[in-house]
Amino acid sequence: MFWISSLVTGIVTSAFIWWLIENYGPWKKMDEALLTQKQEIDKLLAVVESLKGQQEQISKESEKPKQPAADKGPSVSRVQFEAEFRIYQEIHGIAHEVVAAHAKVFPDEAFMMPPADETQKRFIGAQLKLTECLAKGEPFFEPRVYESYKLLEELILNQKVALLQSTGRGGDNKNRKTDRKAITLALQKCADVIRNRISNVAVLAS
Repeated sequence: MFWISSLVTGIVTSAFIWWLIENYGPWKKMDEALLTQKQEIDKLLAVVESLKGQQEQISKESEKPKQPAADKGPSVSRVQFEAEFRIYQEIHGIAHEVVAAHAKVFPDEAFMMPPADETQKRFIGAQLKLTECLAKGEPFFEPRVYESYKLLEELILNQKVALLQSTGRGGDNKNRKTDRKAITLALQKCADVIRNRISNVAVLAS
């Protein structure tokens, strides 16, 4: 019976020693160290792949043709811009003058007597200045700006014809107010088109 007891004791002891070796032996620590190292390597590889992806994206973006700034229109030289700006100042001042003169020739209320000669001359003179400025400055106008002032000029010319063909300032009061409103709106459109042109053009450094 003693040998059985010794055998059992030996087996238990061996099992305990094996358990200690299995859980605390040097190869266990080595496995843990290798696992930790593998995890670190995986993290580094993930970082490398991320950087490669970013580099590829940057390369693709650099290969794309550059687009002009969204908030700017075509580029012009400073000389051209300054020439445009001066002609716009001049034409808008004349346009304001002719619209003001038209308001005196065709007021809101109907008058049976013709306007004074001086009032008519001021209106016709302003209209002629507008037409002359458009003709002389056409090469310097941006097309949309030119078209807006040509529309205003046409409205003014129609009023000039009406003035020269009539003997007084009577007629339909409603039509007269409609004409004045159309001319006022046309002048406002001219100002809006100029603002848009100036704010959206890209001026090149000289």
